[in-house]
Amino acid sequence: MFARADAQFDTPGPQSFLYPEMLPGLTKPVLQILLAVLLIGVVSVLVSGRLKFVPSRVQFGSEFLYEFVRNGIGREQIEKADLLRYLPLLLTMFTFILVNNLFGFLPFFQLRRWRASRSPAGLAGLVYVLSSWSASGGTGCCATRQGPCSRPACPSRCG
Repeated sequence: MFARADAQFDTPGPQSFLYPEMLPGLTKPVLQILLAVLLIGVVSVLVSGRLKFVPSRVQFGSEFLYEFVRNGIGREQIEKADLLRYLPLLLTMFTFILVNNLFGFLPFFQLRRWRASRSPAGLAGLVYVLSSWSASGGTGCCATRQGPCSRPACPSRCG
């Protein structure tokens, strides 16, 4: 196969990542994220509803994943007192990123969204906001603020 002399090659660029909309507001990356959330939710509900003393293959796999995240990631990074509080978030994010990475192998998707810096940066921002809110006891960012606003004699909008 040879290229024709009059054929022009269009180099890939940022326009290569502009996906056409399937429905209004629904592009291929959005569909991938929605399917990942749906898949994780359905599998989690099905596995947790049919727990047995002698586990099936699916239950064994889910328990293995849970123990890997808890023992392999959580205990190494989070203090023992806070581990159970952050474990659901850690497990959810791990499975979400894992499923999206596995979508990169499927012929229809083949989007490696998690190699780009936007998706992990968005999740990191979400974790920052959630951990700040959790550290403040659900009262907002002013409860953990240090400085002039934390003094009782200082009239401010933070107190």
